[in-house]
Amino acid sequence: MNGKFITLEGGDGTGKTTQAELLVSYLNDIGIKAIAVREPGGTELGEKIRQLLRSMTLSISDPLVEVMLFFAARRQLLKHTIWPALEDGAWVVCDRFYDSSLVYQGVMKGCSIEHIMGIKHIVMESFEPDLTMILDLPLKDVLYRIGQRQGDKDPWDNMPPEYHEKVRNSFRKLAGTFSFRCVAVKASGSAEAVQKRLQEVLHKHLIK
Repeated sequence: MNGKFITLEGGDGTGKTTQAELLVSYLNDIGIKAIAVREPGGTELGEKIRQLLRSMTLSISDPLVEVMLFFAARRQLLKHTIWPALEDGAWVVCDRFYDSSLVYQGVMKGCSIEHIMGIKHIVMESFEPDLTMILDLPLKDVLYRIGQRQGDKDPWDNMPPEYHEKVRNSFRKLAGTFSFRCVAVKASGSAEAVQKRLQEVLHKHLIK
C-alpha cells in the first residue's frame, strides 16, 4: 500500500478526536493527502454498530460478543475506507483501532487476549498500523476533561477513577509491548501543544 496508516489511542478524555482532526489538517497542509476515520463507525454498518454499542455496551454480559461487534465494524471500515484510501496513496488517521479492543474488552472485561488476537488475524490478516501514538494523560486531567463534556456522553464517562487509571496503565503497558509501532505521547496542555508533540513523533518515524 502506498499510504500510511496512523492510529491514535488512549483512554477517554485524552483528546484523540481533536488531535486526529488537527493531524489530518497538518498533513494536508504539508502536501500529504490524508483523511480521518473513527472506530467504531465510518461506514453505514459501522455507525449502526456504534449506536448499538453506545446503548448496550455496559449490559453486554459476554465480552467476546462485544469484541466481535467491534471487529465487524472494523472489517467494514478497513474494506470500504481504509484499505482503498491507502491503495490510493492517502494517509489515514484513525481515532482508535484494535489496541482499544485489547484494553477495553481484554484487560478491562476479561476477554481472552488470545481470542482477540485470533479474531484480529481473521479480520486483518497481517495488517498493522504504521504508527500508533498513545495519548497519555494523568488521571486528574482525565477526570476534569470528562467532567467538562457537554451533550451526549459516552457510557464510560461515569466509571469510577480507578477504572480510568487502569485504562491508562493498560495503554502504557501496551506501548511497551508493541514498541516497534507504538509511541506514548504526553497529552496534557493545550491542544496546540499536544499536536506539536504528535507532529514531532510523526516526523521522527514516518516523515523523513
